[in-house]
Amino acid sequence: MGSDSKKYEAAKTDSIYQWYLGCKVRMLARLPTLWCIVFLQIFTTACGDSSSYCTKTVQATRTKWMTFVETYGKYEKEKFPKCIFNCGYKYVVYTKISGGYRTVTYIDWKYTCCPGYTSVEKYSGLQCEPICSRPCKNATCEAPETCQCNNGYVKFDEYSCKPHCSSGCPHGTCVAPETCTCDSGWQLVQPKDNTTKICQAICSKPCINGSCVAPDTCQCTKGYIKSDKYSCKPFCSTGCPNGVCVGPETCACNSGWQLVPLKGTNKTICEPVCSKLCVNGTCTAPETCHCAKGYVKSDQYNCKPFCSTGCPNGVCVGPETCACNSGWQSVQPKGIATKICQPICSKPCINSTCVGPEACTCTSGYVRTDMYSCKPFCSSGCPHGTCIGPETCICNNGWEMIQSQGSTNKTCQPVCSKPCVNGICVAPETCKCTNGYTKSGNYSCEPFCSNGCPHGVCVAPETCDCHPGWHISNDNKTCLPVCSKPCVNGTCIAPNTCKCLLGYRVSGKFTCKPHCSDGCPNGTCVGPEKCDCNAGWQLTRLNNSKISSCQPKCSKSCVNGTCVAPDTCHCAKGYVKSDQYNCKPFCSTGCPNGVCVGPETCACNSGWQLVPLKGTNQTICEPICSKPCVNSTCTAPETCHCAEGYVKSDQYNCKPFCSTGCPNGVCVGRETCVCNSGWQLVQPKGIPIEICQPICSKPCINSTCVGPEACICTSGYVRTDMYSCKPFCSSGCPHGTCIGPETCICNNGWEMIQSQGSTNKTCQ
Repeated sequence: MGSDSKKYEAAKTDSIYQWYLGCKVRMLARLPTLWCIVFLQIFTTACGDSSSYCTKTVQATRTKWMTFVETYGKYEKEKFPKCIFNCGYKYVVYTKISGGYRTVTYIDWKYTCCPGYTSVEKYSGLQCEPICSRPCKNATCEAPETCQCNNGYVKFDEYSCKPHCSSGCPHGTCVAPETCTCDSGWQLVQPKDNTTKICQAICSKPCINGSCVAPDTCQCTKGYIKSDKYSCKPFCSTGCPNGVCVGPETCACNSGWQLVPLKGTNKTICEPVCSKLCVNGTCTAPETCHCAKGYVKSDQYNCKPFCSTGCPNGVCVGPETCACNSGWQSVQPKGIATKICQPICSKPCINSTCVGPEACTCTSGYVRTDMYSCKPFCSSGCPHGTCIGPETCICNNGWEMIQSQGSTNKTCQPVCSKPCVNGICVAPETCKCTNGYTKSGNYSCEPFCSNGCPHGVCVAPETCDCHPGWHISNDNKTCLPVCSKPCVNGTCIAPNTCKCLLGYRVSGKFTCKPHCSDGCPNGTCVGPEKCDCNAGWQLTRLNNSKISSCQPKCSKSCVNGTCVAPDTCHCAKGYVKSDQYNCKPFCSTGCPNGVCVGPETCACNSGWQLVPLKGTNQTICEPICSKPCVNSTCTAPETCHCAEGYVKSDQYNCKPFCSTGCPNGVCVGRETCVCNSGWQLVQPKGIPIEICQPICSKPCINSTCVGPEACICTSGYVRTDMYSCKPFCSSGCPHGTCIGPETCICNNGWEMIQSQGSTNKTCQ
């Protein structure tokens, strides 16, 4: 104690306390000196930072409670036996120990506050509190000039603390421990992991496939890219040609394309689908083959090799590669880069060229003599001579080469020793009569009349001199008879003798009238087989006949019918009247969903097709559905009507319908369920349809089987095990047994009595 007192005395001066404060500041500012380190060590040892009290010896004058011996006197009456008679009062002195407050001066030990502390009177007595020259903001003065931050605060400077938020309050300000105030455009939210609330950006619209990372700023989720300010679309690095990017690196191919892995990557691409193999080509689009280099299309799925020469007399077996036919050989002509097929002739072609297997074509000016040889050709044929070269003749004996009159060509002409009268020399010593003459001797000719000049004499070629009653024709070739009167509709065939013209009949010696074989009904015969028709009738040539007849006249054409009387039409077979002049085709079916375009012939509307009507020779229009109607019937173009007991699942498919919905099962047919595992098909009483009920391997006691091996207690019961429930009594049935929901039966010696002031009965 004495040692502590001395330390205090050493530290009690103002100058020492000022040193203490100065060193304390340097230490807080991280500018220590060796002197300060030693001084503070001595000072804290003397006063201690952990204790605010120092002790010292002082002389004090103060009032304190103390005991002391006190004398006092009083009169007391004398008592027997000291006094027998005439007893009086006697003054008696007493001493006693008393206690009380007295002012005394003494030397004692005393606790007092260390430098930097101040004394404070509290209910518990004197306490020392540290002194901080400035108020501690959000902190407590824990030691001289030392502020200790309140819980949830951290040091801001020597005398103040700022609130601490473990999140750091990004995009906001920490205004209290773990309490942020968000900047404009941000809002305070509680994360899903229930950690400290944080400031989250506000976007006026939801960020589709992204996150709101700043006010009205969306950042796309990985695998997505911006499509507009608030939306992100999936990104496919391949671009999904011929498809649609439906998810990150996930393509959905267009119709006619299929998804396949991209070689050497973990990505997929859309490749076209060709239902058949592309022979010598590549499938480049749905059902579209692109031929490999050197190949051309032969049909939709096949490519054949291409040869620029066309491979005449051979077959193109590969790009620019010909395989010659039998009898041909592959040869590469000079100046041509591609080989061609040339024919093979086993013998030389004389005056000709080999143009095919064992086939020679003659050189110009030559004609064939045999398979491999040709001879010179003279267009004149070198009559009466020999062709010794193209168009070059040498004459035979009795003939000489003379230039023909009016021609530049020379020919072999015959030689006659005498002139040919009315004829020409046509062979050595041989005459041929001039046209119109005939032979009368070796070197002479007389005139010729082809008809022999009946009724006259031939006096020159085709010229007659007629007998009496006949006259010469205008061409001087024929003798014609003479009639005294003209032959009407006839011809004079002998003197004064007429013969009717074809189509006429005799009506007098010199007259003939026209003849009509059908008698001209509905008209008058005015010429051979020619009628003049009555009103409403017109002359018409009969089919495949030279004869015309009067046919009825209709002012308008009879469409699909025949005019049978003036302005009267009769419909052709298979047609019926639509008005006076028109007949329309008749279809007994009525052509529903189509148009009757001919007798019993329908043309279907778009989306319908013509099919035979079963059991007849007629046709009807049936709707076309591009896909089969599953469990349904095609009733209109691209429209399927479900069979009874089925409902639509999509445009072309119908699924079975179960009115119960098949809970806990699958509807596999009309009103037919197949139960899930753990369920069985049962037909409850009064219900015509079977339903799936759960299977419990043991009976559910006081409960109902509501799922496979799952019992649920009846109301008023509680579970005892997996399959059993017992009745529940909320009172617990003290001194009794719960035998039913809220129903107790008392033990022996107890009875059920209603408690006073209560509606409940208990075992009493």
